[in-house]
Amino acid sequence: MSSVLEERLTDVAKWYDYHSRRVPVDNIPARLQFQGKAIDCLLELLAIAALDIKRLEGNKGRNEHLWLPNGIEIKGDIKRFG
Repeated sequence: MSSVLEERLTDVAKWYDYHSRRVPVDNIPARLQFQGKAIDCLLELLAIAALDIKRLEGNKGRNEHLWLPNGIEIKGDIKRFG
């Protein structure tokens, strides 16, 4: 049985292949929008992979939050960058 990550990766790869050739090279705003969506998809795939790794490593119950390097503190809304 395939995992959620494998299914989502297949979907994203098909989407990217289909649309990457259809966005005109000289249409910069459309290319930026397409690449922005592609980055969003890659971040989603990384998040799914991180959850899979945590599950495989048996980290249940210890720390359910995102791993951060030592000394890093998150304050405020992490949806806003900067």
